[in-house]
Amino acid sequence: MPLLPEKLHSSAFATSSTTTTTAAAAASRNSVTASSVNSGRNSIPNHAAFLSPYTTIHPRNLASTISPFSTNGRMPTFLLSSVACNDGTLVVSRTTPSSSSQNQFNLQYRIFRPRSLSSQQGAPIVVLHGGPGVPSDYLYPLVDVVPYRSMVYFDQLGCGRSDAPADLDFYSISNAIDDLEKLIKKLGIRRFHLYGQSYGGILAFEYLKRVAERKKMNENGRDDDARCLSVILSSTPTSVSLVEETATRLLDAIKSEEDEKETRNDENNGEDDESDAAGAGENKKKQDNESNNEQILESFRQRHQCRTPSIPQPLSDAYSHAGTVWRGTTAIPDYVAKPPSDGVPRMPSAMIMRGEHDFVTQECMEGWKKDDLFGHKFVREVVLAGCAHHGLLENPRLYGDVVDSFFAEYD
Repeated sequence: MPLLPEKLHSSAFATSSTTTTTAAAAASRNSVTASSVNSGRNSIPNHAAFLSPYTTIHPRNLASTISPFSTNGRMPTFLLSSVACNDGTLVVSRTTPSSSSQNQFNLQYRIFRPRSLSSQQGAPIVVLHGGPGVPSDYLYPLVDVVPYRSMVYFDQLGCGRSDAPADLDFYSISNAIDDLEKLIKKLGIRRFHLYGQSYGGILAFEYLKRVAERKKMNENGRDDDARCLSVILSSTPTSVSLVEETATRLLDAIKSEEDEKETRNDENNGEDDESDAAGAGENKKKQDNESNNEQILESFRQRHQCRTPSIPQPLSDAYSHAGTVWRGTTAIPDYVAKPPSDGVPRMPSAMIMRGEHDFVTQECMEGWKKDDLFGHKFVREVVLAGCAHHGLLENPRLYGDVVDSFFAEYD
């Protein structure tokens, strides 16, 4: 979910070189995957032209294969009824600065294809939702488009089916990482891929950094951490204040467009009849302003958040039980991603992805590569043609191809 300014949450929208991807280009990736796999896991594979982190693809002649919207303007359908899943509860503890007593809360998790959780052929994917405060429902369609793998989801504290204590001291990025580590340990996961969307990508990065720092401190000791094979950060900014500024700028641009339209309409229709009662005129003005604000927010959604005719059902489901205590950018206003300390073990190979029209723009994400935040240069960037912040819901087939192919390289 988007890390948006709080004013957008009120409308229920709690919302280097680049590879630009269409579905046809995603399919072409399969022709180079085999050679890269054989190059060895500890080396940086040769991804040929398409997958090079320093190559830009302009697939103008490929667009006819599949439109930017695989649904041709219709809403995508998401089918999960035939996929086996198990639900469970994780008990987590919290303390507050004012009290040393342990407070226990329940987090709800769900495992799709649980029999494949220990597979040695296709490692499971641990999925981290965004917000903060918007539960996993909107990411369940990943199960449809990445077949065969087990997938682990959990609703973070404060939203969805998990407990939602009112005390803000129970919430933090560090506490959420504690919960993630506890869940991985409880499920006995030894090797996995990590996927985080929007704020979930921040959690993924901070988790990997914590593990790397721990290994550095315990270099010659026993390593009890599960092995993360690779990580995807989807529409994840490096700075919360930067993405707030960007989203506000995009919103202001839409407001300016709407104001210009309103001015033209007023000029075409003439001034209000002076005989109208003052009260009626004020009431009409208020209604017009409310309608205009709704149109602005809907325009933002369709341009920069989710470019579908209406809100997809999985996203609507997530909104329906989003958190109210700890949510959005106001929860983590000062977050800025920082690199690990010198000398930490190499963090997993990473891919950052975003939509072409995403409000989490290239400026918001380029730091993952430019600032060497992973401690290595191999951070691939993919831009999904025709998509915005929710590429999974806008073009599921394209999104799934990109995610599945990347993870397959590191099994």
